[in-house]
Amino acid sequence: MKRIEDVTLLYEISKTLNEHLDLKKSLYKVLDILSDSMDMIRGTITILNPLLNEINIEVAHWKPI
Repeated sequence: MKRIEDVTLLYEISKTLNEHLDLKKSLYKVLDILSDSMDMIRGTITILNPLLNEINIEVAHWKPI
């Protein structure tokens, strides 16, 4: 049963990433999905900028307890 839930979660995330042209908006929705499905309190999505060799936080999520 856990495997079905994992695949469903991945499907929801991939569907969300394809919904908008605005990447930040999609990433915020992905963090909302993870928060709801995994009881996540805090999370960030970071992206590597290969030109500058830097990792930047694109979006962050915090859910009050």
